Amino acid sequence: MQIKYFANINRKWINTIIKIIIVLVSFLYIYKQLFTDNKLNLVYNHLQNVQSVYVIEFILFTIFLMFVNWFIEAVKWRYLIRKVENITMLKSVFAVFAGVSISIFTPNRIGEYGGRIFVLRAKESRIKAILITILGSLSQQLITIIVAGFFIPFFAYIYMDIDLNILKIGVLIDVIVLFCLIYAFFNINKVNNYLKRFSLLIKYTSVFERYSFKELFNVLILSLIRYGIFIFQYYIVLVFFGLNISIVDSLMMVSILFFIMSVIPTIALFEIGVKGSVALFIFSYSFTDIDSIAKSAIIFSTVFIWIINLAIPAIMGWLTLLSFNFITNSKALSK
Repeated sequence: MQIKYFANINRKWINTIIKIIIVLVSFLYIYKQLFTDNKLNLVYNHLQNVQSVYVIEFILFTIFLMFVNWFIEAVKWRYLIRKVENITMLKSVFAVFAGVSISIFTPNRIGEYGGRIFVLRAKESRIKAILITILGSLSQQLITIIVAGFFIPFFAYIYMDIDLNILKIGVLIDVIVLFCLIYAFFNINKVNNYLKRFSLLIKYTSVFERYSFKELFNVLILSLIRYGIFIFQYYIVLVFFGLNISIVDSLMMVSILFFIMSVIPTIALFEIGVKGSVALFIFSYSFTDIDSIAKSAIIFSTVFIWIINLAIPAIMGWLTLLSFNFITNSKALSK
């Protein structure tokens, strides 16, 4: 009885320590991102210099779009995770924000895969939940690739001096790659056919067999809606910060930016800097002589969107982490 009592005490302490470490690391990362080179002050000063009386309304609207975006992600994750465990919408929202808190300081935000699973009860469900979360992430990545794949040939034709025959070959390769990726996504339930020798993996990857074509299509639609909100949010921020750009050019540039950022390895500590540099490189094609105003608009937009879409949700995620138990007893895990 005493052993069980002390074991429970130890679990509580371990859970508390893990929560403190996650919140502390997340806080230090956000602090470093925002206060290194006075990024937060520069964005604040830039907002004050914007020639508009609707600054507060603009900030509130971008925050509203952030909430809509993450809510759709919570809907998508709950829709996917129901194959292993039914959870409430509120629990799904908690899981998503907690995932942001953990993922924000990991390379390419891979911590998100494991950050959500602690709202689930059973150990086996948690392992499958990581694979399901990866599936949801793949659906978002597929949309990113499809949209960028559509715009890259136009970008190359308009802004780059590429031979037309080479461009035609590039378009053909583009179409073939997109077709293969779409086919692979909708046939992910056949993944076990290639893992017959790995019985331990099949035990968990078998969860993919539970998803029909219609369900995967619905997940892809939710990912497309999220992507549309991302693009629209980025466009209004760019324009509000003083960049003179059409919505079509913005859609083209931002879609390519999202694609590049999704495929290059990014160390968390340099994420804003890398994204800002890539954004400047891409948008420079749209301007024959990119001036300081345009550069400022692009850089400040990148920092501002990072604050709205990642820093604020990560801070909210700290509160949801308080309800998580990272270490549980064996009985709880076997349920």
